[in-house]
Amino acid sequence: MPGRVPADPRALLGRLHEAAVQGAAPLSRTHQAVTAWLAAWRAREHPGTGTPIYLLALGKAAPAMAAGAAAAVRDAGMVVAGGVVVAGHAPGARPDPPLPPTLHRVTGDHPVPGP
Repeated sequence: MPGRVPADPRALLGRLHEAAVQGAAPLSRTHQAVTAWLAAWRAREHPGTGTPIYLLALGKAAPAMAAGAAAAVRDAGMVVAGGVVVAGHAPGARPDPPLPPTLHRVTGDHPVPGP
């Protein structure tokens, strides 16, 4: 609930983390950065629209960053050929933006290492 401070410290930290991630706007900021990078790359090297683009996104905001990067690639008239998105939460555990089907989604085991 907005405005209420959770009594449970873990719940409070979770809410603070989520607010920080949302405040950073990983989808839009990544879209802006990749758009600028693609423009500079195209001006320098003149790749064709058929040049394969692969994405790698790691971390808590990985799904949003991957969605932003994929949108920038699409807006440039290019296609995401493949890639990997590693996030600390399982698909569907949070309201993540949709990802292109060419991206492989993996759930990481940070901060507690797996087997």
